[in-house]
Amino acid sequence: MAGGVPVVAGGICGLSGYVTSHEGPLTYDLLDRGLHFRDIGSRRLSWLELRAFLDWHPRDSSSALYRAANPTTHSFHGAIPELLGALIYAVQGADPAAYTAPVEEGTAGPAKISTSQAQSVADEIRADELAARRAQKAS
Repeated sequence: MAGGVPVVAGGICGLSGYVTSHEGPLTYDLLDRGLHFRDIGSRRLSWLELRAFLDWHPRDSSSALYRAANPTTHSFHGAIPELLGALIYAVQGADPAAYTAPVEEGTAGPAKISTSQAQSVADEIRADELAARRAQKAS
């Protein structure tokens, strides 16, 4: 079972222990697929099917089980988190080009965001914030 679910004890007892300790993320992933936690061990989702689900669930941020197992790296993939990180960095007064997001082992790494793009978006956000504050003071 290379890359599968790490189960200490074997068989249904080990699987039951894993399911119990990961009830929240597993429930979310099952609900996302039209199943319920209470379906485990029933005709709708046998223990064998659950084991296959756990062995083959996506190893990316679309899976709550993956996010629970990798809390520090799961959200740092894609352009939107990269842009938001650079924007926060820029709004705090730092050079957005110097921002680098955390990278999960085995991935290509973050995409580079142009400094001028990040700065223009940050300027728009600042202008909108100032306008909103001025409007709030005027009323």
